[in-house]
Amino acid sequence: MQQTSKQYNDIIEKCRSLYINKLKDYGCAWRILRLPSLTDQI
Repeated sequence: MQQTSKQYNDIIEKCRSLYINKLKDYGCAWRILRLPSLTDQI
């Protein structure tokens, strides 16, 4: 169970870093995209 928790936290940290970097590059504009568009960018 500890391994699963660590893996989850690692992925959450990667996602958080990605979103922070996107916010720096694009501002808030990227958040209004439709979900399929956002998925394509990730």
